[in-house]
Amino acid sequence: MTVERISDQAKKVITLLASAQYEATGATNSSEFNAPWAKGIKLFIDVSADTGSGTIVVKLQDKDPLSGNWVDIAGATTATLTGTGTVTVTMYPGIAETANVSVSDILGDDFRIVWTMGGTSVDMTGSVSAVLLP
Repeated sequence: MTVERISDQAKKVITLLASAQYEATGATNSSEFNAPWAKGIKLFIDVSADTGSGTIVVKLQDKDPLSGNWVDIAGATTATLTGTGTVTVTMYPGIAETANVSVSDILGDDFRIVWTMGGTSVDMTGSVSAVLLP
């Protein structure tokens, strides 16, 4: 697994999952990212094409520094997405919480996203980018 270390605070915009076509159900993990200076993150989930009847759920995970296990961040998950469009999920300490939109928490040093496809006729194109928040 590749770890992208983001030590320069000037690099605030990152691509977690490049635009690609997904035609199978199941989960796709992004690379692991390391940005110990970042307190929060704003995810941009873009579905640019949907020619089937699939669904997508995107969730943010932190890495347990002791065990190395990946842990879902409660609330840092999209609603089930169908069709095209762009949605955001923001995580930052102290912000007001709204289900599937914003969560008050701090971003761990190591994080990734999981893009999970479902449905019976899956054919979607999408990407996930992010702004890291100091």
